[in-house]
Amino acid sequence: QWEYACRAGTQTAYPWGDNPDDGKGCANCRDQSFLKKFPNEKGWRFFSWDDGFVTTSPVGSFKANAFGLYDMIGNAPQWCQDHYDTYGKGMAIDPMGTEPNTSRVLRGSWWCSYPSICRSASRWGFYLNDRDDNGGHRRRQPRCSSAPWAAPSAGCGSST
Repeated sequence: QWEYACRAGTQTAYPWGDNPDDGKGCANCRDQSFLKKFPNEKGWRFFSWDDGFVTTSPVGSFKANAFGLYDMIGNAPQWCQDHYDTYGKGMAIDPMGTEPNTSRVLRGSWWCSYPSICRSASRWGFYLNDRDDNGGHRRRQPRCSSAPWAAPSAGCGSST
């Protein structure tokens, strides 16, 4: 469900396409702002854009995806209900993981994430008692036909 919401109808590596550097204005990730602040980080990978934020940015600072969802990539990762596990062979619909006492899935990447970590399909396992000052959560909103996110909008990954 999270990946479906993030992709917003796309089948590309990122909600905005396959080229990570085409995401300017779509996500707060490790970019040139970060590089200016930490110039001696040799071997690190960065996005080519400069969004003006070295660390986190205010929610909604970047374009929404085609489903009208903000901050699906970058800024702060989001906890998912799924238990982290490797995917089995073959196709699976909404795999939840196998062990209830294992780590949970985080998705969406951080403000300090490099390009390959910011793909729509990226996911990580964290235990519920782990602490990290970069994480976050997305609050579930009730479905409402008059809600602004109910209709697709022109944003990242949108063809309009």
